Amino acid sequence: MHINSMLLDSAHLITAMLVEIPQLSTVNYQNHRKVLNKNFRKMIDSYDSRPFHIAPETYKDYIVNAAHSLSRADWKNAFDTVL
Repeated sequence: MHINSMLLDSAHLITAMLVEIPQLSTVNYQNHRKVLNKNFRKMIDSYDSRPFHIAPETYKDYIVNAAHSLSRADWKNAFDTVL
C-alpha cells in the first residue's frame, strides 16, 4: 500500500495556502519577513509576476489559482477551483 505523491503534494499545498494567504493579507506585501512556506510563496510570487494568466493545467496551477482567488476574498471560486 502506498500514498500517491501527487495527492500528498496537493494536500501540502492546500494547507500551505490556508496558512499563507492570511499571512500575506495582514502583512504589507513588500515586507516578506515572516515566510511560512518558502516554496508556496515562490509559486505565488511567480504567478503574480506574470503579465497574463492562462488556464491552469497542473494540480499546482489549480492550487495557485485558488490561492489567488482566496487572496481576493473570493472563497467560493477558490473552493470550486480546488475541487
